Amino acid sequence: MTFKTNLLPRHIEATLGLPNGARFYRCALQVNPFAYLERHDKKTSFQSEDEYNNAIVDTCLEIGIKVIAVTDHYRVKDSMSLVRKARDAGISVFNGFEASTKDGIHFLCLFDDDKEEFLERYIGDCRIYNDNELSPTGGLDSIELLKTAREWGALCIAAHVLSGSGGLLRKLSGQSRANVWKSSDLLACAINSSVESASDKFRPILQNKDEQHKRIHPLAIINASDVNGPEDLKKDCASCFIRMSNVSVEALRQAFLDPESRIRLHSDPQREPHSELLAMTWEGGFLSDTSIHFNENLNVLIGGRGTGKSTVIESIRYVLGLKALGEEARRTNDGIVNHVLKPGTKISLLVKSHKLSEHEYLIERTVPNPPVVKNKNGEVLPVSPNKIIPGVEVFGQHEISELTGSPEKLTFLLERFADRDISLSEKKAKLQLELSRSRTRIIDVRKEIRTLDERLEFLPSLEETHRQFQQAGLEERLKEKSMIIKEE
Repeated sequence: MTFKTNLLPRHIEATLGLPNGARFYRCALQVNPFAYLERHDKKTSFQSEDEYNNAIVDTCLEIGIKVIAVTDHYRVKDSMSLVRKARDAGISVFNGFEASTKDGIHFLCLFDDDKEEFLERYIGDCRIYNDNELSPTGGLDSIELLKTAREWGALCIAAHVLSGSGGLLRKLSGQSRANVWKSSDLLACAINSSVESASDKFRPILQNKDEQHKRIHPLAIINASDVNGPEDLKKDCASCFIRMSNVSVEALRQAFLDPESRIRLHSDPQREPHSELLAMTWEGGFLSDTSIHFNENLNVLIGGRGTGKSTVIESIRYVLGLKALGEEARRTNDGIVNHVLKPGTKISLLVKSHKLSEHEYLIERTVPNPPVVKNKNGEVLPVSPNKIIPGVEVFGQHEISELTGSPEKLTFLLERFADRDISLSEKKAKLQLELSRSRTRIIDVRKEIRTLDERLEFLPSLEETHRQFQQAGLEERLKEKSMIIKEE
């Protein structure tokens, strides 16, 4: 449940319109135009190109695909209607073509839109002269194509590498395959499944563990398979998530150079729902009229001394109503609030909570008043910020260093990095039950001991009485009396 735009304060609404850095785009990078289906006699329920284009675009919007690449086999003219339709709908499009090299390998060649007028010439550079062939084969080998594409300013992706039809890993072998795989001009390859499901023969290559194919920088592994209709688009193998600050060939290149943090497949573990900071503004004080649109992933504050980095951190702490753990950090926070933010300054923070279900809340705090939490309707809720986004922790500059001086607080900091036993709660409960039973048994034993102690208190007096009876000869007399009674 999110805020309706017209219910957000203007300054927060404007902040959400600011750029917020790189984010993950769902990308389908091997979409075929309608003409490809007709040329290859692909079965389809669509009667016209417009009907097909509308269905592709509608499905992209439905399932959240933000970026597509239209890559027919050495053809671009037949792709333009789909390209224009997708762009008109707000979908980013890489125009390009699928190349087939003379050694039989298929590559997806992607271009920025400012290169579109040159695409026919680039196809000619691949030594394609006959447009009537169903799937032409170029006159360049894989190494030559990769080098030429770099000169074009394009980006090449090795298509369906595990497929027997033009797939790099299956089509080539030995040193020829290793040379192409290890080329510095090849940054990514496409598969239609997960890396783990690949055969034992190819999985080590994909994982960059095979010595013959080992690269200095691992190849980016993406999901991209032939899309011939809306149902293909919905398959996990057709798309993946690529983190970019803007949609461009260069952004793709940077993502492929850092695949571990910028590429996410559908088969990868999904992120757990977590609290998010969305936007923050200040009215008054040192940061008056300053706004931050937070990135959904990592946010880093960079600036010289006195530019407000610590003020931002302490403002987050203050608006959430959190207290510093360290004594020095607490004094720093109070100083920033009183002398930098100053009384009367209003801090607004838009947050997203996944507690129970997804909700957005606006938290506002005016120095020195307590924070106020509002729901999507602008109504003030009788809750504190830590109830809607629990578990948030804020540490100021030098605070962690300060906390390391306290063993107790250091343990608190390091506890989150320790492996947790999921059965620990059950073990604790059993131990508590056993301790309770032991306590009961100890109490009973102590009662028995007290009873025995009370009885033992009479022992000295009894022993003294016994001794007096012995001195008086009572024992002998009792023996004589016993004998007389026996005789009688």
